[in-house]
Amino acid sequence: MLFSRLCRRVLLTIVLVLPLLLIAQNQAAAPVSFSDSFAPAEFAQIEPWLKNSRIIGAGEATHGTHEFGLYRKNLFRYLVQTGQTRAFFLEADAGCCFAINRYIQGDTGNPESLIKNIRLWPFINDDLIDIVKWMRSYNDVHPTDKLRFQGADVQFIQDDIGLYFQYGRNVLSAKDSQFLTTLKKIQADTLAKHFPDSFFSYVSQLNRMECELNDEMQNGEILRGFLRGMKQYMHLHSPEKTYNTRDSFMAENMLYFNSMYPEKGIFYYAHNGHVAKIRNARYGMRTGYYLGKKYPEYLAIGAECFSGQFRAVGKNFKTNTYTPGIFTLPEPRRKTLSHILHKKYGQNLALQTAVFPKYKKMNVTMIGAVFYQEFPHRARKILSQPLFHCFDIIVYTERSSPITYLGKQK
Repeated sequence: MLFSRLCRRVLLTIVLVLPLLLIAQNQAAAPVSFSDSFAPAEFAQIEPWLKNSRIIGAGEATHGTHEFGLYRKNLFRYLVQTGQTRAFFLEADAGCCFAINRYIQGDTGNPESLIKNIRLWPFINDDLIDIVKWMRSYNDVHPTDKLRFQGADVQFIQDDIGLYFQYGRNVLSAKDSQFLTTLKKIQADTLAKHFPDSFFSYVSQLNRMECELNDEMQNGEILRGFLRGMKQYMHLHSPEKTYNTRDSFMAENMLYFNSMYPEKGIFYYAHNGHVAKIRNARYGMRTGYYLGKKYPEYLAIGAECFSGQFRAVGKNFKTNTYTPGIFTLPEPRRKTLSHILHKKYGQNLALQTAVFPKYKKMNVTMIGAVFYQEFPHRARKILSQPLFHCFDIIVYTERSSPITYLGKQK
C-alpha cells in the first residue's frame, strides 16, 4: 500500500512538472532558418533574450562559415530597426574600416574594393558587402540617424598610416607644424619597423599630441582615434605585450566609442574567441570579458556547428606550409557542445546557454583563420568554465557551408 502511494506521487509529480520543464526548454530555444532574406519574426521571438543590451557581441565558430555571416547580417539589421544599435564594429583595423565608414556616410566608392582593402580574408565575402550596402541605403533614407562602421582592431594599422597622415594634414592648420613633423616621423619609422627602439619615447609624444588636440578642431575625433590606435599598435610590438593585449585594446576602442556616443549601441562582429566573456588561465581575458566587466548587460552570442565544410588556411606542420582552401569539419567527440546539440535537438536553432548549467567545462568549435590539419581535435577547444559564463546565447547550425571569398586568399 505504501509503495503504491509512493508510485502514485512520483507519477503525479512527473505529470505536473515535466510539461513545465518542456515549456521552459522550448522558451530557451528558437528555430533558425539561416536564410539570405530578412525575416524580422525570426528575431522577434528572441527579443526577450536581447535584454536591451547596448553592446552585443556576435561570434562565429569558424571564420569561414557562411551560415554565421547570414545570421549576423540579419540580426544586425533587426537590431537597427528596433533601435537597439547604430554602430557596427568589426574585428578589423580602424583604418580600412574608416574608409568603409566614409562610404556609408555618403562618400563615393566601390563597396567590393573597400571590403578587399580590409586585408583579412575572413571578412572579404558577400555577407559583409551586403551589410555595407544595406548600411549605405539606410543612411541615405535616414540622414539624421546615421549608422557607423568602425574597426576595433589594430593588428595592421601600420598599413593605414598614409591614409591617416593625409587626412591629418588636410584638417590641421599650418601652425601645428610640430604635430605634422612628429606624425611624419612616426609614419616613416613605423613603415620601416624601427619604432620598437623608441617605443616609450613615441608613446610619450603621442600622449602629448592627443592632449593638445583642440576639442573644437574639425574631425578631431578621427585624429584621436588614429593616435590611440598608433599607441596600441606599438604596444602590440613591444616587450610590454601580453597574451591579453589585443583583446583589451579592441574592448578599449569600443568602450571609448560608447562613452562618446552612448545612444548609438554597438554590434561587435568577431570570432567566438573574442566575443566570449572568457577569463581563465588557458585563454586569458578576451574582449567579451572586458566589455562585460564594464557593462554587465553585455550580451555574448556564440556560434556552433556539427558538420559540413568551412573555408580556412590549412597549416601543415611537417612542411611548415600554409594552403588556403575548403575543409571538412572533423567529427565531434561525445559531450562536446556540437555533439550534445545534434543529439538533443538535431536542427538549426538559437539557444539560451542557461539550459546548460550542469556542465562545468565544455568543448566548443573555435577555428580561426588557420586550421591545423594534422590536429583536427584542436578544432573544438575546452572553455575550462561553464558555457553560460562565456556566452549568453548559442546559434547552432547542423551543417556548415563555406563563405564565398572575393579575393586572392593568402
